[in-house]
Amino acid sequence: MARLTDTLGGRVLIGVLAVHFLLLPPLFFGLLKIVEEGEGRVFINEVGSYANFIGDELERNGADMDSNERQSILDGIVLSGHALYAEIEGETKTVSRAVENDDVTFRGDDFAIRSGNDEVYYLSKSLRIGGRTETLRLGFDERSVLEAAENARIRIWYVLAAYLTVSTLGAVLLVRRLTRPLIELRDASRRVSGGAFDQPLATSSTLHEVRELAQDLEFMRDRLATANIQLLREIAERESSEQTRLKLEQQLRQQQKLRELGTLAGGIAHEFNNVLVPILLYTESAIDELPEDSPVREDLQAAYQSAQRARAVVRQILMFARHMDDGERETIDLRAAVGDTVGLLRALMPAQLEVVEDYGSCKLPIMGNAALLGQVVMNLCTNARQAMRERGGTLLIRTWVGPGPNGLERANLSVSDEGHGMTTEVAARIFEPFFTTRPVGEGTGLGLPVVHGIIESLRGTITVESTAGVGSTFIVRFPLADDSATATPSQQGVGP
Repeated sequence: MARLTDTLGGRVLIGVLAVHFLLLPPLFFGLLKIVEEGEGRVFINEVGSYANFIGDELERNGADMDSNERQSILDGIVLSGHALYAEIEGETKTVSRAVENDDVTFRGDDFAIRSGNDEVYYLSKSLRIGGRTETLRLGFDERSVLEAAENARIRIWYVLAAYLTVSTLGAVLLVRRLTRPLIELRDASRRVSGGAFDQPLATSSTLHEVRELAQDLEFMRDRLATANIQLLREIAERESSEQTRLKLEQQLRQQQKLRELGTLAGGIAHEFNNVLVPILLYTESAIDELPEDSPVREDLQAAYQSAQRARAVVRQILMFARHMDDGERETIDLRAAVGDTVGLLRALMPAQLEVVEDYGSCKLPIMGNAALLGQVVMNLCTNARQAMRERGGTLLIRTWVGPGPNGLERANLSVSDEGHGMTTEVAARIFEPFFTTRPVGEGTGLGLPVVHGIIESLRGTITVESTAGVGSTFIVRFPLADDSATATPSQQGVGP
């Protein structure tokens, strides 16, 4: 069983909790400090205004008051609940008799809540009464402010706990949604690796990278199924031929390599799982919640770098899936390479399709790779078969030596069909990756781009001539490896 840190869900959950444990404590204490300071400022402003009001009254009317009237004003302040303590000190000192707690006595001005190690906020105000300077001292109950701060602490704690719970659940649900298509690809690839070649490799994901991965894996599966059918037919038809036996052994080795691609697909899905972790961690959990000036913003750069790694992994998979490796090059006969591949393909052609081969009489040496050339011929003939599957016709494969567009002698290969043909707009795009006119499920749009890439790697060119409703002709031209070994165009025949 995989460790928690080896799974996408486990890493995201650990990452979410780690980010929140880093951010929530300073966020909690920051919010609490803001609330406490706000409550304190409101309280201090209120008691200051009240002290100014009492001071103004005493300054206006205090000169005409006797000691009893002053005493009555101070008692009224305390009894009304506005203050816990009140006194006026001038030539004499008058203290409110309504003070209930003997411990409440003026200890000096307070400048903040909770100062003085008590629950009373003291302030004094200098007054000018009847030409004399006197001091009004008041003490106010701080407990209402402290209770409000405590209530704010509890509410903030509840809100942040609820946020942590909701964000964790959201991360889990998001991970499940993102990993579902990867699990689908893994299970399908395992079925293909077990021999179920007819099982499609599809996914319901809307992520561009995952969909591209699924398309290329489906392309590999289709090639694997075609190779498997071809191999079975060759074994049944040419079982007694030693030469065929050697070819079949080679085909079996190739099939074994292709079957391993299914297992590779599972590993790809697992690797993609691991690369996606920092994307989810930093972008989904951090970006949405962090303020613009948060120091944790540095993590976003790590998320960006991880996303680049994910794209690089997918690009490597795509290059592998398209078989763009040049392979080893050697001098080969174009006629022989084409003839061998067409001979294998004949068994796959339907009865209403006639295959005509015209290879001339002389060798056409080129620098190339027989396996890659076989892949080119197989793709072109498969396309021709698809174009003629409804009404049949003739598939013509020719090789000859003749001048190319620049006048130099070239070894030429043409594949012509009498299928439905193409419009000019379609013909201009057929070598674009993933472009296809076939219905969904019948083609990936990678066959002709693969052909184009192989021919370019062998320093060749490919062109197409097509008329809608009439048919198409693909012409491939390669440089000759040894001009002295070839015959003249008159000996070979003139190409199209």
